[in-house]
Amino acid sequence: MIYQLGDVRQIAQWRSVTEVVRIRDYWVVIAQASPFFAPRRFFANEQAERTFIAQLLAHMTPEARERSHGAADFARFE
Repeated sequence: MIYQLGDVRQIAQWRSVTEVVRIRDYWVVIAQASPFFAPRRFFANEQAERTFIAQLLAHMTPEARERSHGAADFARFE
């Protein structure tokens, strides 16, 4: 996983991602206790946001997906 915003670039292996949670207007990806933030306003619409979260979950371990039940529920909503 590569997170880049302006002059900041962080890289984490997918196996280090422990969960994804939504906190107010942000999606927060936790990788070995380090947060990676994705503001919800960055998405063109709710469907784009759901697609992003679904793709993110697909890269995570089953254990991490289990801890990310709120994100999984959001991605599945139709």
